[in-house]
Amino acid sequence: MIVRRPEQVALIAEMYREQGYKIVLTGGVFDWLHHGHIRSFQEALAYPALHDDNTEVVLFVAVNEDISAESFKREPSLTQEHRAFILDAIHIVEVVILFAEKTPSQVIDLVEPNYYLKGEEYKLEDLPEYEVLQRNRTVYIPCKKRITVSSTTELIKKGAINV
Repeated sequence: MIVRRPEQVALIAEMYREQGYKIVLTGGVFDWLHHGHIRSFQEALAYPALHDDNTEVVLFVAVNEDISAESFKREPSLTQEHRAFILDAIHIVEVVILFAEKTPSQVIDLVEPNYYLKGEEYKLEDLPEYEVLQRNRTVYIPCKKRITVSSTTELIKKGAINV
């Protein structure tokens, strides 16, 4: 399911919570989705603390819209609609949320996830969304790098993706 309107995000998250689900949220540009992204999704859903009480878990993925991605990274090779469509086709991704801001802070406030996934290269205290994570009592899951190339930028530099 792809969600484009903020008011829908909170309602959908609440629906899952009412059904007893724990919500894992991650976010990013996800330009040229690769195995590192998928491995991080799998790792997040396998995080031991998520399963200590046999509660079902869902993965929400917040995707930077083109305008927000351009403001801090580069113009994405794929449009926001293409990136959202690809993520939505992955069976372990339950909800894809498009957002226009530079950080997913507003999405975090709307979703109020139980867990937030980022790569281990990010220190919790250094994340721009740190305060909103603390306010929502969201547990940070630092995803370990288990592969040598784990970002689209690295793949482009190595020539694995021609843009």
